[in-house]
Amino acid sequence: MGNIKPIQLLDNSVAQRIAAGEVIERPESIVRELLDNAIDAGAGTIEIYVTDGGIGEIKVIDDGSGMSRDDLAICCSSHATSKISRVEDLYALETLGFRGEALYSISACTRLTICSRQGDSIPYTISINDGLQTGPEPGGSSPGTTITARDLFFSIPGRRKFLKRPQAEATACKKTFIDKALPFPSIQFKFFVNSSLRLLLPPSTLLQRILNAYPTFLKKEFMGETSVSSGNFSITAVCSTPEIYRSDKTGIQVFVNKRRIQEYSLIQAVMYGYTDYLPGGSFPYCYLFIEIDPELVDFNIHPAKREAKIRNIAQVHHETVQMLKSWLFGLRSQSAAKEIKPGASGTFKNSEATSTSTSTSPYLTFSNTRNTPGPGKVNHTAYAEAFDAVLQENPKRKKVPGDVYEPSPQYPGSTETADISSNSNPALSRNKIEFIYHGQIFNLFLLTELSDTLLLIDQHAAHERIIYEELIAKPASQPLLIPYAFEPDPLIEDFLVENAEIYNRIGIEIERKEAGIWELKSLPSACRTIQQQVLDFILQSTGNAAEIEKKLYAMIACKAAIKDGDIIDSVTARNLIAKALELPVPRCPHGRPIWKEISREQLFRDVERIL
Repeated sequence: MGNIKPIQLLDNSVAQRIAAGEVIERPESIVRELLDNAIDAGAGTIEIYVTDGGIGEIKVIDDGSGMSRDDLAICCSSHATSKISRVEDLYALETLGFRGEALYSISACTRLTICSRQGDSIPYTISINDGLQTGPEPGGSSPGTTITARDLFFSIPGRRKFLKRPQAEATACKKTFIDKALPFPSIQFKFFVNSSLRLLLPPSTLLQRILNAYPTFLKKEFMGETSVSSGNFSITAVCSTPEIYRSDKTGIQVFVNKRRIQEYSLIQAVMYGYTDYLPGGSFPYCYLFIEIDPELVDFNIHPAKREAKIRNIAQVHHETVQMLKSWLFGLRSQSAAKEIKPGASGTFKNSEATSTSTSTSPYLTFSNTRNTPGPGKVNHTAYAEAFDAVLQENPKRKKVPGDVYEPSPQYPGSTETADISSNSNPALSRNKIEFIYHGQIFNLFLLTELSDTLLLIDQHAAHERIIYEELIAKPASQPLLIPYAFEPDPLIEDFLVENAEIYNRIGIEIERKEAGIWELKSLPSACRTIQQQVLDFILQSTGNAAEIEKKLYAMIACKAAIKDGDIIDSVTARNLIAKALELPVPRCPHGRPIWKEISREQLFRDVERIL
């Protein structure tokens, strides 16, 4: 069995370095811990200096409460902390830097110097090198604390060789710096790399703090803020309108009690909130800030505090989804018409230009086709008339005032009216929209005149959404003349045994006849021509009810809808247009816009005609 060594107690210096490696993984770990302490100290300004990616040196300067001589003498001792005194305190934390071994661990793997001063008292300094502490000695900084950590892992060379290039480590430090700065907009943060100021975040609002932190990706015109309170927690989200989005989830960030955490269920909640507004595979920018009773959340489950246990996570998830859905729906309504009033003889008056759309119809929401060249990029041209900031950048353009829209002229056989009296938006109730259908172009788009706006309606996307809404309304299921038998693989069968009700509830009746043998017995009418596709979906899908329902409805709607290239008659086209204008969400289930709108003013400008 080889040479078996006897069990022995580790030397204290070896144990100290092992413990340090658990807390301090790389330079950004030091940045994280020192920023936590500076924020907890009540600092109004925090500066961080990173040299050689933080491997050479990390310095954090704050103007917080500082430490006394006695505090300095023991602050780097094992388990020294001012944040907790008993086990119960771990479950009622209201500070960030509660882990008492942070300074102890940093001192074990760097050459550490701490200078601190409380108010007008005498400043003191300590130094720790390879476990040996000198001081406190008089001398040091202005009120507050300055901590300098040099030569990371000089005493643990095995760890040092796994560090990345200085540029990569500096980028990681900046990311952690931003994570700490976002929830504290009232504090000024400065980030220096090799003595060069790379990011300045002055005191501001929460929204402005996020815009300042990510100036490359985010523009004020395309960001908003919403919040909700529910019992023992509150949620605030700074999030993007559907005009900008990413192809990954990195724009979704979750903060609980001002700590950035990884919590997939809350990231999922954001995705659910945007589900009807973004194309498939696209994700919003959303910065979610949750304040919750400390007794309901436990951060003491990860050395780097990247995770947390939230006792009422299901409730927080639900409120997040509903908050975002309500905000997006309200944004859609506002951008459709800031104020819509029925006028004399059926006229409609939009009293002022809308803030986020040049729409002339209550349903023309986010209808400009996006051409996003990459994550975080915005096609500003498509929205040049919509946002004041863009208008200011291009003074040659003129802001279009609110227009008065008269009913369309009556052309026999051409004019149709869409009754929107049943729509859930009270601002639009009891009104009708009249349109003129001019024909089908490219065997895909329905050319429609609506007041002073020309619509190019995508017949497939419109029909797809109409079918999707009908499925959501849970139409009656129709029995199959002959039940269709199928054999799921064992994993899918185990799922169906527990979750067959998911399908039965939405009108797809399935029943287990014996082990390994099932029958498809009934389907909604929209599925009668795509029976095999529905069955293929059942044989491949697992997950929660909401996810399955959305994906299934989207698949059914796509397969059953009129296709690109289908030639349709004028009666069918007019019925499709009328129903499309009644849709609560003017996007297909996969997030694509149903129509492209061209206003009369825009068309005249494009051909250089004077109105």
